[in-house]
Amino acid sequence: MRLLGSLCALVAFAVVPSLGGPALRPPRLALRAPYPPLARARCGARMGAGGTSGAERSARKGARGGGGVTPATQPASSQAPMRELFTPGFEAPLGGQVDTRTLNAALNFAGLAVVVLAVVVKLLTVDAEISRGWTWFEIVSRLPSDNWSDYTSFLTASPVLTKAITSGTVYALGDILAQSTEGKGLADLDRVRTVRSSLCGFTLHGPLSHLWYIFAERLFDLLHWGAWYFVPLKILTDQLTWGALWNALYIAAIGLTSGRALPTIQGEIKETVFPLIRDGLKLWCPAHMITYGVVPIENRLLWVDLVEILWVVILSTTASASKQARESNGVA
Repeated sequence: MRLLGSLCALVAFAVVPSLGGPALRPPRLALRAPYPPLARARCGARMGAGGTSGAERSARKGARGGGGVTPATQPASSQAPMRELFTPGFEAPLGGQVDTRTLNAALNFAGLAVVVLAVVVKLLTVDAEISRGWTWFEIVSRLPSDNWSDYTSFLTASPVLTKAITSGTVYALGDILAQSTEGKGLADLDRVRTVRSSLCGFTLHGPLSHLWYIFAERLFDLLHWGAWYFVPLKILTDQLTWGALWNALYIAAIGLTSGRALPTIQGEIKETVFPLIRDGLKLWCPAHMITYGVVPIENRLLWVDLVEILWVVILSTTASASKQARESNGVA
């Protein structure tokens, strides 16, 4: 168990910070305690001339006929302490202030770390109930085959749910990677956008892909496209039917869950349909040579989801860019 804890900690601190470079390192909460009364008094004294009190400065100002130095004309160095007093942020329990971006980074890091640790622990403890007395070498050597056996058993028992969970996970990971490629770190990570993408994968892509591959296999059998030289026709059919339909569904689902108007969503679909088909042919032609030529039908969605990580980056980036372009043009 001590080794297991070390492995989990290593993966969490190796994988999570790599998502966005230095900006994704564990953040430090910068607490700024408000000035105590004595410090405020000293601050006020420094803002006067020669450390005089406020009453003395008022008297001198009156004697000169209002020609005293106002706070607005004082040097920037004397005004810096006052700016510190009014810096916006969240009130911390101990009376300090936490910067909102720092807090957001901490929440995102904690969420990602919990998910990564949970997955790693699940993978490493697949044989926990039967591994008593095993050596560490036996445990590690059995991990790949036993995890695969667990996955196939879940796939046989609940194919739609298993594929939905797989797609939901892939679409969440793909959106996080998409935001990382856009230059966002942990402090800027849009959690709501990631949840939207994950829900699209879970509720739409997984179940619908399950139905599509069953339908496509029956269609290809009906057309007698079983020979290897029919694989290019299968790929073309896939991309011009299911591929184009799914791209439009994803853009529409993201738009609806974001609260955009239907005319706006229709415009986004028209703008992105042909670019996505073009980009999809570049990616999916080589990938589907394996999908329709090698992988059995029950495991096709798993293989597709592995490639889909890269495709979700393209989809999510395209959807986000279309939204930003319309917002910049003043379209709701």
